[in-house]
Amino acid sequence: MQRNAGPSTMRVRDFVITDEFQLVAATTSLKEATERLLEMRRGVLLVEDREHEVVGVVTERGLLRHLAAGERLEAPLDHIMDRHLLHLPSDLGLHEAVQQIGERQPSAVIVDASDGSFAGYFSPTDFLEAQRRMRDDI
Repeated sequence: MQRNAGPSTMRVRDFVITDEFQLVAATTSLKEATERLLEMRRGVLLVEDREHEVVGVVTERGLLRHLAAGERLEAPLDHIMDRHLLHLPSDLGLHEAVQQIGERQPSAVIVDASDGSFAGYFSPTDFLEAQRRMRDDI
């Protein structure tokens, strides 16, 4: 994140959006997803379709909920992934991004590059940092 940029000039791309996630295929099994989540210190699995577009998210809590309900370990992630995503352009201003996230309350915020391709993940940690920066700027 740029340290000298103030909230009024900051963009979504100014945050570290390339951490706290792993990309996985929609056909990944719950067993493999569990192993990947356990390997991560923190983060989520972002689920890609065949065209490599992010179409869902799997969190530790969500995965545990489905396993506790009896979902088979061999089942693919596209059966349990959360599809409530918000796509934001990387050049979107911080104030507007925080507003959209607050209004829509998505399960995950996907950051898109100017050409529409995947650029990163705006994590809950990033959101809290954005809110703090805006509060400190008042």
